Amino acid sequence: PLYLIGLPKGGTHLVMSLAAALGYTARWTTPEKLKGGEWYYVEYSNAHTRAKHFFVESVYKGDFGYRNHPFNYTPVLFGYRNPADVVTSEANYYHKKGRTAFYNYFAHDDFDQRLMKLIDDPYLLGSIRDRIVDYIPWFDFGNVIPLSFEALIGHKGGGNKDVQAQLIWSVQLKLHAPGDPYALGEQVFKTDSDTFFKGQCGTYKEKFTPEHQAAFNALPQDFMHRLGYDYEQDTVYAKRIDEYRKRPLVVDIA
Repeated sequence: PLYLIGLPKGGTHLVMSLAAALGYTARWTTPEKLKGGEWYYVEYSNAHTRAKHFFVESVYKGDFGYRNHPFNYTPVLFGYRNPADVVTSEANYYHKKGRTAFYNYFAHDDFDQRLMKLIDDPYLLGSIRDRIVDYIPWFDFGNVIPLSFEALIGHKGGGNKDVQAQLIWSVQLKLHAPGDPYALGEQVFKTDSDTFFKGQCGTYKEKFTPEHQAAFNALPQDFMHRLGYDYEQDTVYAKRIDEYRKRPLVVDIA
C-alpha cells in the first residue's frame, strides 16, 4: 500500500499519475485495513494533509492518539514545488467559481492583485510561507519519498527526461515496482486534470512584477531554503533532489 500527499498547487496530480503508472489503484480514503497495490490519502479525502494538523490536531481526536495509525508502516509519496510557482498557480486558480470555498474572496481582484494577496495575506490565508511551512515536516520522515515537481514533470513541462527517469527509477527501487523509467515518465505528464493550468517550471518568472518579487523576498526565506530553492541558482531544480533521491526508504514493521 501507499500514501500520497502533495502541496496544494504543487503538482499533486503528477504524483497520482506516477502512482498509476507504477500500477497502483486509487482508493482515496483509508479503509480499516490497507491493501497492497492501492494508494490512499493520509486523512479523509484530502490530498493535501498538513503535517501539523495530522500529528497534533488529529491526534487529539483519533483513537489512542493515532498510535496505531498505519502511516508509519506505509511508504508515502510527497509532491512539492518551488513556492514561487505554487503561489503563481494559486493566483490562476483560487478565484474560479466552485473550485474553492473562498473563491469570492478573490472575485473582484485581477491577477496581479490576487498574486500579491496570496504572497502575503494577514487576514485569511496567511502568507505563502505560512502555507508551505505546514508541509515541511514531511521531509523529515524516513518513510516519505519527496518528489519535486521540477524533476518529476520531465521534458514536457520544462524539465529533463533523464532527471525524471532517475527520480522515477529511485522510486521503483524503493517500492519494488517494475518497468522502464523512461516509458513510465511518458505517462506522468497529463493535462486533463480539473486543476491543470500550465504545468511548467518557472512560470513565476513570467508573472512576478518587481513589486511581487519584493513582497516575496520580504518574507523569511527559511521555507525556500528548507525546500532547496534559491533565486540565485541557475537551475530550476531544488538543491536537495539528489539527496532525497538517494535517501533510503525506512518503513517501520507493524
